[in-house]
Amino acid sequence: MKKVIVITQNEPLYLYENIERLLLEVDPKVHFSKFYILRPREYGKNMSQISRFLKTIRVFGLRFVFNYIIRRLFRKLVGKDDLKKLLKKHSISYELVTGDINSEMNVASVRKLDAKICVSILGSQIFKSDIIKAVPVFLNLHSSLLPKHRGMLPSFWSILKQDEEVGVSVFQVDVGIDTGPIVLQKRIKNNFKSQADFIRVTKNLGISAIIEVLNSDTLSFKDQSNYEISYNSMPERSDVLRFYKLGKRFF
Repeated sequence: MKKVIVITQNEPLYLYENIERLLLEVDPKVHFSKFYILRPREYGKNMSQISRFLKTIRVFGLRFVFNYIIRRLFRKLVGKDDLKKLLKKHSISYELVTGDINSEMNVASVRKLDAKICVSILGSQIFKSDIIKAVPVFLNLHSSLLPKHRGMLPSFWSILKQDEEVGVSVFQVDVGIDTGPIVLQKRIKNNFKSQADFIRVTKNLGISAIIEVLNSDTLSFKDQSNYEISYNSMPERSDVLRFYKLGKRFF
């Protein structure tokens, strides 16, 4: 049996179906010991709901917020907005992490599970040395072809920069930000008009990559290239206006 831990967040629009695929399609030898569900940090730090709401309006505009709310309400209506429901359905243990995943208590909790692999999927915190070393292999799924678009919101930057080829990377986490050695990459053409389409396709592609990695008996690691390195933070309003000027959409 291969014991696996997943660190993620309760993202309401895209995650439910992809995590369900993960649970259903991995090899029976893979056992999910626990999911750690982090609080969202859209802007790289803890913010109150009202602060996040106001900043989102300032950066992305009312049209974005309106579309997001409509889609979130629909997801709630169809019962696919809450990862906790899915994990309960599959009798998988989970823990809501309200503080720092790197705390001594959480590191001890991860270590106690004696898992072989930890996978971060949409993890919203930066992992430090102690938590990384708590498992033999600590992987992260990132929605870009690293080393391009390290950091925040690679879906937005890949479209804005008009990359011809996009994709996903599964890599070994180190103490840098998206700098660890690559385990697997999957590539596709960038024909996306909207960020939502980009996220839907790359999330599905990313879960395929995770399933392939977890089903493998051996993993190989390749250092990231020293070429085409880029790092991005969250967009500013000026970046969003450039995005719209290219004829792109968020939804």
